[in-house]
Amino acid sequence: MKNNHPGAKRAMSDDVRLKLGVGLWGVVKNALTAGLADRGIKLADEEVRFVARFMLEHLEAKGQRIVPVKATLDMHEAMRVALDEGKRMSLKWVQGKAKQRWRYQAALDAAPDWRLGYEQERERVVAEASAATDLQST
Repeated sequence: MKNNHPGAKRAMSDDVRLKLGVGLWGVVKNALTAGLADRGIKLADEEVRFVARFMLEHLEAKGQRIVPVKATLDMHEAMRVALDEGKRMSLKWVQGKAKQRWRYQAALDAAPDWRLGYEQERERVVAEASAATDLQST
């Protein structure tokens, strides 16, 4: 497989994608915690997780997404690949607006997902809770 083949970068980027998702989740959660603290509201870490998840799911239900301001390498690669012959419809000529829409949608699809970070943190918390329960039972 060639080094410049899109599949080559995708295979190596799964770990990076997970790290970006964890980072995005952490940024959103920390921003919510800081915003609440500025207003004198203190919430437990578990409650902050639930509020942040609810907030992000509500945004997604309204058609919004949280993505980085500066596109990641995966997002750039997805925009480049979006207009390949095999990806587009059977049209030989496509208007500029359609091309931009395809590029934009490909970039959004390749953007880091906060759910990866949320799932990672949830698994960690569950594992810590079960370890604490095991220690108490022995």
